[in-house]
Amino acid sequence: LGSANGCFINGKRVQQGHAAPGDEIGFDTQRFRLVAPGQAEQVHAVSRTHSAKQSFSGWRWLAIAALASAVLTIAWLLR
Repeated sequence: LGSANGCFINGKRVQQGHAAPGDEIGFDTQRFRLVAPGQAEQVHAVSRTHSAKQSFSGWRWLAIAALASAVLTIAWLLR
């Protein structure tokens, strides 16, 4: 429809296209997953798993940064 921010199907910018169940449709920064009847529970399970992985990844980097900070502080104190 002439969107300045773009329309996407599965991450690919499109002017027009066809979407099937499981495809991701995007408008600007908003993303939606096309779900068929009976598929909703499966999609929620995948979303929960993805969210848990992202959460763990964020904590892992925070722990690495804290450890690096502690090592640098100890090295500075012992100089």
